[in-house]
Amino acid sequence: MNAQAGREPTWGGKSPLLGRGDILARADALFTSCREGSGSLLWIHGDAGIGKTRVLSEVAARSPEAVVLRGTGWEDPGTPSFWVWSQVLRGVASVHPPDQWGDRGRLAVPLLDGSADARTEVPGRFPLFDAVTAVIDDLSRTRPVVLLLDDVHWVDEDSLRMLHFLTADLQSRAVLVVCGWRDHEALVGQRQGLADQIAARGESWLLDGLVEHDVSTLLQSTTGRPPDEAETRAVHERTGGNPLFVSEMARLAAARGVSSVASILPESAHATIRRRVARLAQPADAALGAAAVLGASLSITRLGALLHTSPVELAALVDELADAGLVTQDGDNLDFTHAV
Repeated sequence: MNAQAGREPTWGGKSPLLGRGDILARADALFTSCREGSGSLLWIHGDAGIGKTRVLSEVAARSPEAVVLRGTGWEDPGTPSFWVWSQVLRGVASVHPPDQWGDRGRLAVPLLDGSADARTEVPGRFPLFDAVTAVIDDLSRTRPVVLLLDDVHWVDEDSLRMLHFLTADLQSRAVLVVCGWRDHEALVGQRQGLADQIAARGESWLLDGLVEHDVSTLLQSTTGRPPDEAETRAVHERTGGNPLFVSEMARLAAARGVSSVASILPESAHATIRRRVARLAQPADAALGAAAVLGASLSITRLGALLHTSPVELAALVDELADAGLVTQDGDNLDFTHAV
């Protein structure tokens, strides 16, 4: 039986999943519709470490009546084309053997080995897309299917095109597609445009940082002691409520015997920010350095005066920093995303 929306979400017997009740309740409702034969797409996006993977796993745990199929993008230039779909089809094969896939589905069989040889050129893409869709549709006629695709920002362009094809008409099929997408990743080719088109076909949910109360709960569950208000506030400010950063700070503080969690600098946060800064063009990098001199919250007008740049050029620089997820803008105010 499907989990009720009010149920306390858990994570493999560990601490409760905090601050995600709304999206889990919505996922429950979409799965109910899926069971009744009307599928949909749930596009979950946000920063690195914000909890997308954990939400996807919770959706799987709350869908016991479904066949859950999983695929995860991989950040490696040697990853074969359609690798995410190879993972999905292996899941299908475990409950629905390839010799039962029929004439339409047989063209998907080569993807099971996950080799680069399975790459299909442009003229041959439609039959392959149709074959994978047919296999999943066949499975959904006996049980609802929950298709979980994580780290979609790392999949190849052909895999995104297949996802675009599969999600064209979910309303008439018992298939719920849930995708995890990391914002502020540098994408090449047409992948960003394809991702935007796919997301527009369903419901798009942005995962924000945890509120202070949830940060306090997470700190206590990790360290075994309740933090005071000042410590909670400091950790929240330094991490933006990012649960991965909060957990890493708490674990490091406990391991080092440090009394103040807020004094720890999480390496995961440093790595995320270094990756974003490395992608900036030189003028934007210089603007970021100047902004850091002015403080965590600053005036764009003051930044322009410091850089001696025109309003048009300044606006372009600020847009690049915001697109990279390094700052947020509210009128003339500019704030760094993370205190790090």
